[in-house]
Amino acid sequence: MRWIVSPLLIVVGMLMMKYTAGITNITGKLGFAERYFQTMGGTYFWWRILGVGLCLLGLLWLTGIISVSGNSSLQITGG
Repeated sequence: MRWIVSPLLIVVGMLMMKYTAGITNITGKLGFAERYFQTMGGTYFWWRILGVGLCLLGLLWLTGIISVSGNSSLQITGG
């Protein structure tokens, strides 16, 4: 499962970072993002941060650093 979903998370995250203007045109400006990230680009910055987070989550899951079990619990493996 992780071999399919992890690369998809990475691709979706990269697309979110590339097409922030298009996503913002569809969803509109987000109030909390405009308030908290106003000096950094507001809603556009929020979509980029979310995209980076998805890429990071997909990469960590793909490499096995974090694992998601069948009962929907997220576990970070210790080294």
